Amino acid sequence: NPDAWKTIFIMEPALFSPPFNFIYRIIRTLRLENQLHPMIRITKKRRDQFDSIEGVIKRWRNYPTFRQFSDKALGIFVRASIQEDDGIYSLRFPKKWEIEIYRNMCVLDPVIWKNLRTLQSKLIVIAGQTSNTFLSGARRLLKRHADEFIEIPNTTHLVPFESPRICAKIINHHMS
Repeated sequence: NPDAWKTIFIMEPALFSPPFNFIYRIIRTLRLENQLHPMIRITKKRRDQFDSIEGVIKRWRNYPTFRQFSDKALGIFVRASIQEDDGIYSLRFPKKWEIEIYRNMCVLDPVIWKNLRTLQSKLIVIAGQTSNTFLSGARRLLKRHADEFIEIPNTTHLVPFESPRICAKIINHHMS
């Protein structure tokens, strides 16, 4: 339904360019994701049980991933990511779930790229300046289709958590 919405917002998408999609399709066909996908390797080693919420906040505060988060945003993010069950704190979503997301990345990308040119809605793209997920090839291609491409300074792939007020302001501006 290319005309179903007046405006579509794409915020820091995990969308990859067609050449990247082609290479990843070969990797998936050969079942080499576990060996070659860096996020799968990292996720397998990730700690998934903790002593307390406060300990997680303190631990994650030191990770470069959360450098741009305010203390309030990090606290909210941790509380949303961790669950408690009988005094045991663990990740709300199991590592296996996250690994499957990484393993199946790029599955919908070809459909998105194929249909993007038929889009009749206004397209607003919000990107993190230093994203390690929304890479330059996909940025260039998406920019061609966007009515507005907004890159928020000093932000990463987690831009809505790092700059929630700016993201909300952009969306509200285009909704009025």
